[in-house]
Amino acid sequence: MPVRKILHIIPNLDYNAAAKQLTLLAGRMPRDRFETRVAVLQQASGPWADLLRKAGVRVDVLDWRRVIDPTPYLGLRRCLAEFKPDILHVWRLSGLRWAVIVNGWAGRRVIVSMPFAAVDGGYNLGFIDRALLVRADRVVACGPFEAERYRKMGVPERKVAIIPPGIEVPDPPPSAPDLRTELGLKPEARLVVVVGPFEAQKGFRDAIWALELVHHLCGDLHLVLVGTGPDQKRLERFTRLIQATPRIHFAGPRVDLPALLNEAEVVWVPDRAGGSINTALEAMAVAKPVVASRLPTLAEVIVDGVTGHLVPRGDKAALARRTRWLLDDPGRGTQLGEAGRMRAVEAFDVEAMTRRFVSLYDE
Repeated sequence: MPVRKILHIIPNLDYNAAAKQLTLLAGRMPRDRFETRVAVLQQASGPWADLLRKAGVRVDVLDWRRVIDPTPYLGLRRCLAEFKPDILHVWRLSGLRWAVIVNGWAGRRVIVSMPFAAVDGGYNLGFIDRALLVRADRVVACGPFEAERYRKMGVPERKVAIIPPGIEVPDPPPSAPDLRTELGLKPEARLVVVVGPFEAQKGFRDAIWALELVHHLCGDLHLVLVGTGPDQKRLERFTRLIQATPRIHFAGPRVDLPALLNEAEVVWVPDRAGGSINTALEAMAVAKPVVASRLPTLAEVIVDGVTGHLVPRGDKAALARRTRWLLDDPGRGTQLGEAGRMRAVEAFDVEAMTRRFVSLYDE
């Protein structure tokens, strides 16, 4: 059987679900059947590029910086000519659009993953983007909600493939014993963690407000924000304005995310736009209870009252209230966390996800 060449095209490798899922998938493809390469349109500032290279996957960084910029166009054309992929697996709308711009679809199968993102318009795609989705050979949905959105946009049902995201479940979960010292905290400090990218729709401002509502009721409680992004300066100004700097900690991008999450008592996913599935899965994988926005995509991952709690999006009081219940009853938090870990193993196994994509590529 000839080796098939797969080129992944993705906007960036920052902290986001698309970058993490691509990294998990590309590093696990059977080498005797597939040759994999990744083209990153922007700069590769996140940790995933190094992980991909360590897994033997070539990463081409096209360094797209301006709206009108020939550099990524020429770089992607060169990559296509040199690699000659059989399949283009494009991530997010930017990946889809650039595949068209460079005429990458000519004679190749095109698979689309995760086109819905708030920074790209969320679920309100324009006519051209909808037409591109319909034209693709296969469109991958993370669950039934996304699959239905595709169908409403005109994507034929035969083209829609439901492949739940995957997650590594470490056994035992790693730890970061020096984290509190690194943040200048006492050993007994209690931590709540949220994970980037820092974008307005991710609800991190809501998280900072919620901590202010609950911290004085729960002892030495601190909020750790992991990641980076365009909204970081605004969040830092807001933190200073409400005089919460001693309790809010910007930890930056971290390669030891599972270990850091394992130091938290609760993980928050306050998203306002329907993403952040990967953060919920990361927390569940290390048996931590999750309090998240009640959004359709997150409700497909988190079983309310069983593996975590769902609250109305933007409801800072509800986020604080559910968190206080968990902090006041550690046994309940442990129960939810263990149930979440079991669900991650059973429903979101990364090897199962890889096998499904292999079958998709083999069609």
